Amino acid sequence: MIDKKAVRKRMNTALDKYADYAPLISKKGDLVRIPKQETYWVNIQKLTCTCEDFRRHGANTPCKHIFMSVLWQNSKNHDE
Repeated sequence: MIDKKAVRKRMNTALDKYADYAPLISKKGDLVRIPKQETYWVNIQKLTCTCEDFRRHGANTPCKHIFMSVLWQNSKNHDE
């Protein structure tokens, strides 16, 4: 079951932090690299992430890194 409140919280966190992280994000194939204290990898096709939050909650509650990757990917598609 999808936890809408948790999804909304993660989405808002991604939006709040996106401007700081966007210049540091990079892509290699289907993987988007989100650098932080640790580097997280998001598979943009499968919408999976290597972070602990995603491992704990899975696809029912996507992590902020997935939301950030989608924002970044969409902004790159508009830039091209």
